[in-house]
Amino acid sequence: MSAHLRQELLSTLLNDDGNVKIIPNIGLNFESKRLTRKKVLIVFDDVTDRKQIEFLIGELDSFASGSLIIITTRDKQVLINCWADKIYEVKELADADALKLFSRCAFRQDHPVACYMELTYKIIKYAQGVPLALKVLGLFLSARRKEEWESAITKLETVPHMEIQDVLKISYDGLDYVEQAMFLDIACYFVGANKDFVINYFDASDFFPEIGLGRLVDKSLITISCNKIRMHDLLQDMGRKIDREAAINNPGKCRRLWHHKDVNEVLSKNLGTEAIEGILLDMSKVNEIHLNSSTFKKMPRLRFLKFHGENKFKISHFEGEAFTELRYLYWDGYPSKSLPPVIRLDTLISLQLRESKVEQLWDGVPNLVNLKEIDLSYSRQLKKLPDLSQARNLENLLLKACSSLVETHSSIQYLSKLVTLDMRLCKNLNRLPSSLCELISLQRLYLSGCSNLRRIPESIINLSKLELLHLKNCSKLLSLPELPCNLFSVGVRRCTSLEALSSFSFLFSAMSPHNDQYFNLSDCLKLDQNELKGIAEDALQKIQQKATSWWMKLKEETDYKYKPSCGGIYFPGSEIPKWFRFSSMGSSIEFKPQSDWINNEYLGIAFCAV
Repeated sequence: MSAHLRQELLSTLLNDDGNVKIIPNIGLNFESKRLTRKKVLIVFDDVTDRKQIEFLIGELDSFASGSLIIITTRDKQVLINCWADKIYEVKELADADALKLFSRCAFRQDHPVACYMELTYKIIKYAQGVPLALKVLGLFLSARRKEEWESAITKLETVPHMEIQDVLKISYDGLDYVEQAMFLDIACYFVGANKDFVINYFDASDFFPEIGLGRLVDKSLITISCNKIRMHDLLQDMGRKIDREAAINNPGKCRRLWHHKDVNEVLSKNLGTEAIEGILLDMSKVNEIHLNSSTFKKMPRLRFLKFHGENKFKISHFEGEAFTELRYLYWDGYPSKSLPPVIRLDTLISLQLRESKVEQLWDGVPNLVNLKEIDLSYSRQLKKLPDLSQARNLENLLLKACSSLVETHSSIQYLSKLVTLDMRLCKNLNRLPSSLCELISLQRLYLSGCSNLRRIPESIINLSKLELLHLKNCSKLLSLPELPCNLFSVGVRRCTSLEALSSFSFLFSAMSPHNDQYFNLSDCLKLDQNELKGIAEDALQKIQQKATSWWMKLKEETDYKYKPSCGGIYFPGSEIPKWFRFSSMGSSIEFKPQSDWINNEYLGIAFCAV
């Protein structure tokens, strides 16, 4: 940074007409003392390091009270290091403001010319409120014919505008090589993905995801909202362009393949190379492809493979040591009866083969130490689960509509970290193992549509973390055992053979000011009416107890945060219980508030409908 710039700045601040002389290690300290008497307004633009400011003016707190220093930067960490009192994140322009800015550049007025209106809105949608893009594209398209506009818009779909990309790329260039790799992976594969999954993927790739994602957020290259990874379309275009330009005339040498034309060319012509680390393909955009048995053998560094949509691949077998580094395998309609033995299962973190032809995944007891998720939903030919005893870190096991599956494997008892077990519509599933109680982390158990399931093991009471249990349309289920007390949602609708419930103790036990609770027994017509009456009375008592408890906390704890909560129970019946004070026929009811309601101890309202 220029010493001349520092001298010019200090001279301006001190009104010394350029007479400030800086003596190394002495002069700046002397001038800084003079600045403590000055009330100033300074704007530092595009700062990349705190040291830049310290070089120019010394310490940031060396000015008189009331001074205002504004810093703009591409890196939030710079503001934190400068001890900024307030940090403001510049948002995208609203549509109306974006339209006005673009129109001023393209038409020299605040609104589009009528015959260009539709084309203008396509540009507004593309720019997504980024002033730079609106201004650059507006000036570029100004005074051009409609045909040129249409051609430019079509080109933008595959070739981002260079001037926009050059500016956006400055933030990318400020990353180290690991952070750049993470950014490019996200741009090509993970926009909209679950943050926890992305962390697992990068962690398995030795990418230090916690600090890396933080850096990308600080650089405004990504955002994280509702636990999803988000990226502006222009940044995604930039990332994909950077990756594709590395081998634009030879896609087989790209590290990441995401454009369907490139993927089609590489796979159909067997042009893969060891450079390829990831492949993403929407199969709806290609015709049928016959894969060579050695196709993936040429890609030993492949970490990511996702084929989604209706399967278009034909392959007889896999040859050689393919998939030795694979972390993520997602293949809709996977065409083989089992996974090829050439896959190194110990590197996988996610295996998703929805609607596959798989009958059995593998033989033996493989090392599955990194595996977090298995999704075989709608794999209707799956006959049995493999041994999962070494999948000690598995969190999600999704087997929805695996209609040939008769039972689970006994090794399921070792899945102590399993959070979700989904076996909906497994129509031939006839029993669950008593070792189900070993799933100590299980929170969600989906069994709806298991029409051959007759009983739930009594050991389910020991699943202390279970919050959701769905058993809808289990038409042969005869009884329910005692259930754990942390359940928030229990769905037993249309269990037409259900005759008995062991206990109601779980009802509303877990109800809290932060969680609603529902229990659905509708259309369970074989249940004894006296039992149903007991359910309603027990539910009322529990709700009153909970409401009173919350009220006491509100009175005793001034910082207690209360959120209005709801609970509901649905069961067969033809009468409204007599303890409801008001009733009417029809779809509405009117009543006057009672005088004892208007006080500080009013707890809530209970409704009933038949």
